[in-house]
Amino acid sequence: MNYVRKKRLLAFEQWQSYGRKEAEARRKHWKPTHYVPEKKLLAFKQWQSYGRKGAEARRKQWNPVKKLAVKLAQEGGFTTRHEAARSIAKAVVGFAANVGVKMSDYHAPITIARWLEIAGVTFPNR
Repeated sequence: MNYVRKKRLLAFEQWQSYGRKEAEARRKHWKPTHYVPEKKLLAFKQWQSYGRKGAEARRKQWNPVKKLAVKLAQEGGFTTRHEAARSIAKAVVGFAANVGVKMSDYHAPITIARWLEIAGVTFPNR
């Protein structure tokens, strides 16, 4: 190995070890409270609770619509989840409009199929 190559290799090894040592030192002395003051953590928790309340209110609006979709799918005697979703989509969209919830005609079958999957509705073909 020639002199220049040896020197470059030595420099590279020193550089690697220096980076490794510095990373270990940072890991050893890092604490989450150094970077996030307690006041900010409390504010975050408070805003998080506001978001939770809003999400619960949104879910309350959709609950009757979801229940109707599951009921219609179970009573319909369909063979697949997607067939059920396509067949009951118009009725569910109409009910949603009466309840006061906006639901897209175009995207309704996809949404209803997802609801049926989450609800665990089973069909003979599946």
